[in-house]
Amino acid sequence: MVLPDTLLRSIFDQAALPMVLVNGRGAFAMWNPVFETLFRSLAGVGPDRLNISFFDFITEREGTKFDFYAAEILLGGRTAATVESPIRAIDGTMRWLRLLLSRIEIPSADGEEVPERYLMCAAEEITDRILRENGLRDAKDEAEKATNTKSQFLANMSHEIRTPIQTILGVVELLHETELDTEQTDYVDQVRFSADVLLALINDILDFSKIEAGRLDLETTNFDLRYWVYQSVDLLAMEATRKGLEIIVDVDEKLPALVRGDPGRLRQVIVNLFKNAVKFTPPGGKWAKTGNGTYTLKLLAGQVKDTLKHAMPAATLGQFVVNI
Repeated sequence: MVLPDTLLRSIFDQAALPMVLVNGRGAFAMWNPVFETLFRSLAGVGPDRLNISFFDFITEREGTKFDFYAAEILLGGRTAATVESPIRAIDGTMRWLRLLLSRIEIPSADGEEVPERYLMCAAEEITDRILRENGLRDAKDEAEKATNTKSQFLANMSHEIRTPIQTILGVVELLHETELDTEQTDYVDQVRFSADVLLALINDILDFSKIEAGRLDLETTNFDLRYWVYQSVDLLAMEATRKGLEIIVDVDEKLPALVRGDPGRLRQVIVNLFKNAVKFTPPGGKWAKTGNGTYTLKLLAGQVKDTLKHAMPAATLGQFVVNI
């Protein structure tokens, strides 16, 4: 039968984890072979050749928190602790160790009531994990910095572009107050609406940066659905006519006069859908229908239909919804 002391010593020596036992002064009492291998890679010598205490060695090699928790454990403030600490190796590289510290009490050899206290330290090298985490953190910081720089650039650029657009809108308003016939008034209205769309696009650029930062807010207001649908389609009427296309807008009479939602987003969806429709479809026709969706969900459904089969990619056709 194997004696307990021999069995415990064999377990200690054959453990895969580097382990060391030091007394209250930091002097080595025992260690296993894998700890000696680790220690030599750090100190350049074995534990038996170290001329200072283990505590001083960790501190001199820029270790952090180790001495505090070691003192806490040896003085009885706590029984165990886990410490992740950097330590500078003999070759100058910075390594990281995860140290599991616990107190071991051994009856005093001279028969005194106060037992001798030792510190058991199991070490695990975590250098690769720390470097990987630091790399991810640095990459995240760089990405955030780039995003902030881009957002600032977009904000400055949009401000510079917004100024002449506001001037155009102002001139259009002045022009609208002059004596115009019906056809000229329609042209002025189209210019004004197009300038509004361009201004909205500038805001969309800013919204893109807000989406990246998670700060996008949607507007909720009452608006005239028919007006926004017709005005959005009118923006593309001339382009469609040049391609020999016909756009028919069919608004269900049962729809309420006002709907509630974000008119700017709705316009963006409609314009984008029809841009794709005009772009991808050769001479033929387009059909737009706005009608009631599922009443229980209080949704308004819209569809864009291509009259020429397979004339445009299916992904560019679809539906849009707004609250009503």
